[in-house]
Amino acid sequence: VPDPPADVLSAALHNPPEASKVVEVATWFVLHGHAAPEQVLVATPYEAQQSLIEHLLRESVLQASQRPPVLLCHQPPTHTPDVLILSPVRSCPSPKVISEP
Repeated sequence: VPDPPADVLSAALHNPPEASKVVEVATWFVLHGHAAPEQVLVATPYEAQQSLIEHLLRESVLQASQRPPVLLCHQPPTHTPDVLILSPVRSCPSPKVISEP
């Protein structure tokens, strides 16, 4: 499985640990029978994150027919999912919430 294009990821917003967690959660829902693949939808606001999640889904244990779609937040879904996994691309390097601007 080819990696996402480097130029897409280097100059864009993406978060590899978050993308890995999204794939882990989607895989758990599908493999444990909590939701059928067509009941799961992954959404993210950035194309680089979308590309990374799709890449990780292809590398996962999920078969092609088991992989949920990964849409950009502004794209209308083809159906109303039972499970929506949002990847907002957290970019703050500190795990703490900043209380003052």
